[in-house]
Amino acid sequence: MPRTCEHLNRYEREVIAQMLKEKYSLSQIGRHLGRSPSTI
Repeated sequence: MPRTCEHLNRYEREVIAQMLKEKYSLSQIGRHLGRSPSTI
C-alpha cells in the first residue's frame, strides 16, 4: 500500500514558525496541526 504524502501548506508553515518562536515542542506543534512530529 503506497504512502500518501501531503506537503505542508503556507498556513501550516506560518503556524510552525510562530510556535517555534514561542518555544513549543515539535510534538506540541504536530498535535495542534494534526500532523506527525516528524513532518514538522
